[in-house]
Amino acid sequence: MKRIPYIEFDLSNMILRDYLALHRTKLANERTFMAFSTTSLTLVVAGISFIELLNNIIYTVVGFMLIPLGLYLFAYGLYRFIQTRKNLDDIFVKKKQQKIEKLKLN
Repeated sequence: MKRIPYIEFDLSNMILRDYLALHRTKLANERTFMAFSTTSLTLVVAGISFIELLNNIIYTVVGFMLIPLGLYLFAYGLYRFIQTRKNLDDIFVKKKQQKIEKLKLN
């Protein structure tokens, strides 16, 4: 089973710094996904350009290698983005549940 980071973290002791760190992590996750997307799009466009513009068999082969590489990189970036986002959302959901339980007890 895959280990979820920070699941053992006691959410009842969270302070403003911890909330801000979680939000920074969410923003960093989005920024990383955008970097993956940009790089993958660049690889696909470079591959298409090599195939269409350069009439040499070596460049054509390189172009056909760059296109799947770009698509794989995009899929990997999307997978990592979804996994990290899910882990962060689990922390926020757990915190909200603790707040609700605390309000019910009062």
